[in-house]
Amino acid sequence: MINGGVPELKKQLDLNDAVPEISGTILFREDYLNKPQTQQAVSYLQSRWGS
Repeated sequence: MINGGVPELKKQLDLNDAVPEISGTILFREDYLNKPQTQQAVSYLQSRWGS
């Protein structure tokens, strides 16, 4: 996972914000977000959306 997946999450979320015709959703299993290898992505999402 390159940089904890953060660049890909950022790219997708920025695109969703920039293009009104896109109403995308990203779904996660709660247990997956508790795994050590996903902590960079979790931290990024918390900083972007608040915790």
